[in-house]
Amino acid sequence: MNDTQKVNEIFNHARQQEPNYSNASFTSQVDVGIKRERLLSRIRSCSIMIIAALIGIITINTQIPLHLLLSKIPASIVINPTSIMLAVGLSSGLCYFTYFVLED
Repeated sequence: MNDTQKVNEIFNHARQQEPNYSNASFTSQVDVGIKRERLLSRIRSCSIMIIAALIGIITINTQIPLHLLLSKIPASIVINPTSIMLAVGLSSGLCYFTYFVLED
């Protein structure tokens, strides 16, 4: 007996013992018996995300005062190759994110 026959015998035995391994009626009955939950609509999903973001913003605002964050914003902008590449990368990321969100 070679290895291929031995492996086939093992799988055949498993399929006979467990109907879940083959496409027998057990799996289809279980699949039909499970009630599928209704998916959230896009508006509900977005509203949940907005509420979570607002909770996060409120939590951060209580821990870090807003005037400290505003004091970290620079008063002048220096344009150099690094800042140009950063702007290109951020705009590309924003375009990809917009495409990903709007894709259906």
